Amino acid sequence: MRSIKSEIQSLIEENEFETAFNLGEKRLAETLNDNDAIDALCLLTDKLRSMCMDLAAKKRDSGSNYRSLEDLLLKANELTNQDMYGGFK
Repeated sequence: MRSIKSEIQSLIEENEFETAFNLGEKRLAETLNDNDAIDALCLLTDKLRSMCMDLAAKKRDSGSNYRSLEDLLLKANELTNQDMYGGFK
């Protein structure tokens, strides 16, 4: 059986960000302080943050693709207790 972290990592590699988020969110609903799920969601926030910064640097931060990535990043940040820059609150 694969760990939650490896499942989420695989989903991130496949650009299945929403699915990765949903899996992590579900796991944390079942087990509040699951460190593996939190670590995996931090990998997701790292990827999303990088993608958002890349789009912003290219002045492409006003389209629907950017907004959907940013919205997902904000939701994942809430679960990991991170701010927009990746720092922990």
